[in-house]
This record gives sequence, C-alpha cells and structure tokens, in this order.
Amino acid sequence: MTEGIRAWVERARSAEVDATIGVLAGTPAELEEAHGRAPASGAADAGLEDARRVADGPDGRDGPPSGRAGIFYLSSVKAAFPGLEPPEIFPYTPVTGTRAFREAWRAWLLRKAGQVGDPERVRRLTSLPIATPGVSGALFTCGHLLLDPREEIVVADKHWDGYDTTFGVVLGARLTPHRLFTPGGRLDLQGFEDRLRDVAGRQRKMTAIVNFPNNPTGYMPSHEEVGELRDRVCSLLERTGKPLVLLFDDAYEGFVYDPGAYPVSAFYAFVGLHPLCHPLKCDGITKELLFWGGRLGALTLGFRGEEETSRARAEREWETKCSAPLRAIVSSPTTPVQGLVTRLLGDGLDDALAERQRMIGLLGRRCRRLQALLDDPEAREAFRADPFNGGFFAFLNLRHGSAQEVALRALREHRVGVVPMEDPALGINALRLTFGSVPEGQMEQLVRALVASARG
Repeated sequence: MTEGIRAWVERARSAEVDATIGVLAGTPAELEEAHGRAPASGAADAGLEDARRVADGPDGRDGPPSGRAGIFYLSSVKAAFPGLEPPEIFPYTPVTGTRAFREAWRAWLLRKAGQVGDPERVRRLTSLPIATPGVSGALFTCGHLLLDPREEIVVADKHWDGYDTTFGVVLGARLTPHRLFTPGGRLDLQGFEDRLRDVAGRQRKMTAIVNFPNNPTGYMPSHEEVGELRDRVCSLLERTGKPLVLLFDDAYEGFVYDPGAYPVSAFYAFVGLHPLCHPLKCDGITKELLFWGGRLGALTLGFRGEEETSRARAEREWETKCSAPLRAIVSSPTTPVQGLVTRLLGDGLDDALAERQRMIGLLGRRCRRLQALLDDPEAREAFRADPFNGGFFAFLNLRHGSAQEVALRALREHRVGVVPMEDPALGINALRLTFGSVPEGQMEQLVRALVASARG
C-alpha cells in the first residue's frame, strides 16, 4: 500500500483541511438536527456553540473546504462527565476492566444480538468482554496471542492500513489478501473461501479478519450474504478439519443505511456455529458511541458450545492470557471512561441511542446523495465506486491516473482531503472518501472537485 492514512491526515491538516481521519462532522444546522434541536432556535448548549466556532473556521466561512465542520458527539456522553464520583475517576482498575463496565458492555452486545437472533444463546456462548485500549488494542491482543511470526492471516485486499502495522510490522505475521469484490461488484465469498483453503494447505490453522461495515469501502453485506458466508465456513471446516479463528473488527457496527443489509455484526451468526470455528469480537466506543478520544474497546470470545463447567474454565484461561499483553502495553484501562460508559449504557442508553439514530439517519441521507452523484456520467467516467451502504467511507476506483497524484491535486487545488490507496500487485488504485465528514449540502461540490482532480 501507499503512504498510510495518518500521513495523509497530517498532510491535510497542514493545509487546514480535516476530512480524512474518519470522524463524523457536520454544519451547525446538521449538529442541531442530530441533537434533536431546531436550527437557529437560540437554545443550543455550550457544546454546540463550540461546534459552531469550529465549523466557521478561521476565515468566518461555514464548513469545509474553507473551514472545518464541527465534530459529532452524543450530548449524553458530554453531560455525564460532571456526574462521576471519585471512585469512578481516580483508582486503578483491573487489567481486564471494571466488572461494571464489562457487564454493561455485554448487555449492550446482547441488545444488538437480539436484532438478528436469540440473545440468550449468545450470552451462553460468549465470554464476558475484556476492556482494551480501543478496537486497535483488541486486535493487537488477539494477534499477540494467536499468531506466530510468519504465520498467515487472511485479510480483504481493500483493508484498513492498521492491519499492516499491527499484524505485519509489529507481530511479524504475513497478510494474505483475498478479493473483497468480484469484477461485477458483488461480495466475493468464493474468493474468501478459496484463500482460506489455500492457507489451510500450508499451516495448522486458519485465521482471518472479517470487517463490516468495511473500512475503506463502506460495504455491509445482506442477510443472504451473511447466511452464505456461514454455509461456506461450515463446509470449509468439514473438508479441511482444521480450526478457523475469525477476528471480527466491528469498529463501525450499527452504521448501516440499507434496510436490506445485515443490521449488526456478523459475529452473532458465528457464535457456536461449528466446533472448529473460533469467533472473536473486537469493538468499542470510538464509533459506536461517537466517543473518539475515549480509547476504550472490548474483546469478546465466542465458545464452541461445551458444557458450562468447561466454558467457565476456558473463560478463566482466556482472561488470564489476555491479561499478559494488556498489562504489558497499558497496565489497566482508563478508569473515568469506563465509569462514564457504564452509566451511559445503563439508565441513559435509550436517550443516547435515540440521539445516535438521528445521526445515522443524517448519514444515510449523505450516503444516498453521494451514491446518486457518483452515478452521474461525468463521475462514472472518472471513477468506479465500490458498493457502499454503511460505515463512514466510499471507495472510488480511478479509471485513469495515479491515486496519489489525484489526491495531491485535490488537496492543493481544491482543498479536499482524501486518502489514496495504491497496490499494483492487487490492482488497487483508488481514493477513500470520508462522506461522514462532509455535510450533505457540500457533497456535489466535493464530487465536482474530485472529478476535476481526476481529469488532471
């Protein structure tokens, strides 16, 4: 891959453009809508006033590209800070997190699992979540425990560059790509199965990352595609007789804008699926609760369906093993954030979810607007967009030119920040666009700028 996301974030920031890192942002009117307030009502709280000042930018003009949009957040998270008591702020916590946070996060998982199946079954067949330093910390902990140096881990060809750093550079594993989409733009489940079968022929176990909604493409599978993936995994395990570890990177869980798509993580569909299938769920508050700087994630293990006593023993062993890398890298997770999230996931959850749902509705409008604009003949001449119906991103495959050169022109000539991704060996030459950072009213201006940049 080309230079990482962070390098392009810094390049954009140096030009006072902030639309590449993947946070949600919007105009003052969008922020007030997301918080359930009428625009220009004069009743905005201090947080919204701060957002207005950010959105106005240094030159007094509204929003990007001339200024910066205000960051989205849940007002219930902001309001909870003054209510924390000293025991929720100052002490160390256990390496794996406070019991209160872990129980609250499990209840949150089960609430989501109930959208697609039996939450009681998921409760019986999963561990108590372990607190980690963000989703990245959960992924690192899994890799540290489960991958040997030079061992292969199967990832989508279009993936978050943090996988290369965590699993490849730091842990020394080899990332083996599978094709995410067919040439016709459909999810390539056959390619995923084939790549796992290849790996099974070379090593004693298979390991793969499942990331939906996908970063960088923004794709969320349908119910039918999740069902087909289950069937293919079962068939593969029966034929190979080798274990499969599935790491579910669920950073963007719940941000789905298509009623035909699977609404939550596919993890729940793989819990207890097969004795040789070992699903692990990596998620956290960064996107799910729009708490970008909170740096609190969770790691949940799916069991195979053994007797209760065997599961209890396995869970104790799993917790002990996870404690070692967590103790080494962070000592213990942040206490006040755990206390705040525990409160939020209790009595304040319904209000927070209602607020979040308004933001998801706003993002859905942006997503559909961008889809329509990219279907315009001029845009189609410049790009071929991969399917996107969730998350924060769209992936624009360039028909001509270099992604790096186009991204530099967009930044220098149009003040638009995107992340270029190039890998000639995989046939990747594209731009990752964060529509989550672009107000709906500026989407057309954005696409025009990108088309002009692609033309050179």
